[in-house]
Amino acid sequence: MGIAIERENLEQQIRPMFSELGQRVETYQVWYTGTGRQYEMYHVTVYLFAEEGWLGKIMFVDDATADAMPHDRQGPDGEIFMFLPLRQYPYIVDLLRNEKPVHYSFNNTQAYLTTAKEPVGAGERNYRLPLRPPTGEVNGR
Repeated sequence: MGIAIERENLEQQIRPMFSELGQRVETYQVWYTGTGRQYEMYHVTVYLFAEEGWLGKIMFVDDATADAMPHDRQGPDGEIFMFLPLRQYPYIVDLLRNEKPVHYSFNNTQAYLTTAKEPVGAGERNYRLPLRPPTGEVNGR
């Protein structure tokens, strides 16, 4: 009986988190910044855009200062600010490059960058390995 109640409580917590995917990310832009007083903590920022305009940004914090990382927040105009350790940067850019659709949302205290549901084992579409090397010179011959 206790397990069923715990599962129901967990489902009630998770359901609102994923009930709305948020805004669809159409484009993104990466900014690297040099050192300077204003940018001591954030050296890479990824700006996210919808068709209608700016959605927010993901700021990557140096791993050494990750303990002092600010909390995700939503601005007065609905823009979303996510903070992640710098070591997460390659995974975020990989997701933005290779997945579609991607959504950006905020739920009370946490920002979410999510993909839509897709079938297990779908793999990459339109990906083919060549059956033989292209004609022409091979190895300088």
